[in-house]
Amino acid sequence: MALCYVLLLNLLLTLAPTAIAQSFSNNGQFFTKGLAISDAPAPDSPQHAGSDIVIAVDLSGDGKISQDAFTSNSTSPTHYISLNIYLTSSTTNFTVSNGSAFLSQEPGSTVKHLNWPIPNCVPSGSYNLTYYETALINNQIYIALQEFFSITPLPITMQNANPSSDNSQCNAVSNTVQSQPQQDSAPAINPYADPNSPLDSGKTPGAPGVPTITISSPGLPSVWSIETSGAPTATVTVTAATTATLVVVSSKTLTETLPGQTNLITTT
Repeated sequence: MALCYVLLLNLLLTLAPTAIAQSFSNNGQFFTKGLAISDAPAPDSPQHAGSDIVIAVDLSGDGKISQDAFTSNSTSPTHYISLNIYLTSSTTNFTVSNGSAFLSQEPGSTVKHLNWPIPNCVPSGSYNLTYYETALINNQIYIALQEFFSITPLPITMQNANPSSDNSQCNAVSNTVQSQPQQDSAPAINPYADPNSPLDSGKTPGAPGVPTITISSPGLPSVWSIETSGAPTATVTVTAATTATLVVVSSKTLTETLPGQTNLITTT
């Protein structure tokens, strides 16, 4: 017996979603912890000092978010408040883009582009193109709309055979180095993989499984025992005349043998 549920009056589903990896790649796109989706650069791609790093960010969630949501004063239930991008490592923190310009540029386009010139003084090594995003995200399980601050590192490799000794360009965009990793308040589940979010397409890799439990007996018993697997999330369809409440009371199973008996008793 994996889980035991108690049926009460009135339909109420009290189940907690299972957290999954908050950022992931899918079909050439890199999904941040928040709403932004990076089309370029690709994770772990090599970049060259003295050249441009080509950045393309889809703000629409592949068409799930309207362009009205790209501004901080939007009335959409889900919208961006800010999106800043930095080039970071354990010893450096360079501003690539901050402020509202990136979100508002290229009106009419859901994908925003930036060709950022990498200073010649940036040494070779492992870096992150780090997205700092603040957004208001609508989710059906929240009592009210919640504001989230997400920090998502996209790993890249910097190549520079002859770094310049002139640090003026680097100093112009340099910031105080923050601790690694930094704390954020990102959603527990990526918005595009959350079954409680209207942004979930149901096809995002890594989304938790959703077993379906159907109750169709005209005479509902007081206790049902149901075997489930995967995430502890279920859809209950009540087709009897009496509605019911599905509540998780425990997920811990105890197995014991009573004195004088040989049969195992399993209690959840």
